[in-house]
Amino acid sequence: MRINFFDLVLNMEKGAWSPLHIRKETFMPLCGWNSDMAAGLTRFVTGATQTYSEEIDMTWCGHNESMANGIDSFVGGLALQTMKRAEDEGVTPAEIPKIEIEEIDALLDALNATPKKERLAGVVAIGQLIRFFYVRLGEELAQKPDQSVVDIFSREVGELNRLLFEMEEHYYKDLRPHHPRLEAIRLIRGFLESQV
Repeated sequence: MRINFFDLVLNMEKGAWSPLHIRKETFMPLCGWNSDMAAGLTRFVTGATQTYSEEIDMTWCGHNESMANGIDSFVGGLALQTMKRAEDEGVTPAEIPKIEIEEIDALLDALNATPKKERLAGVVAIGQLIRFFYVRLGEELAQKPDQSVVDIFSREVGELNRLLFEMEEHYYKDLRPHHPRLEAIRLIRGFLESQV
């Protein structure tokens, strides 16, 4: 069963409860890292580990329901943090993507300049994921400013999970039967480009 974190957040937006009820100490520097984002990442990694331990040979570590739930939860936490940061900064949610992208870019530049960048590759990868969602949020709000942050993130995470599941299916049903493993992986690019 898929956990839909966004239903919970939508209820918050409608006044059922506030993101400010989350403990203040859970928020940290990278775009306001919070416990929901950490839990989502944990579920994602647990899903990847589950796939590996079951010895399922899949591309990109085998996108599965646990990993999809982890991404849902992670991005749900990002939506909460976006709304909280807008409130804390006294700006609209539409202004947050520009602020966050600027800060994430500065962090990524700093991390790419460190001699320990290999040890910090996970932080870089998460920063790039967060940046992706803020770019999409900014684009969507520029087109329709009255949209809900949660609705946008929910659509985007749904699209990302759809793409990852379809990539897995295409790899195993269409490419792997006819191509060696690494060639099939390289051929995934054309499929992905046709999907976006």
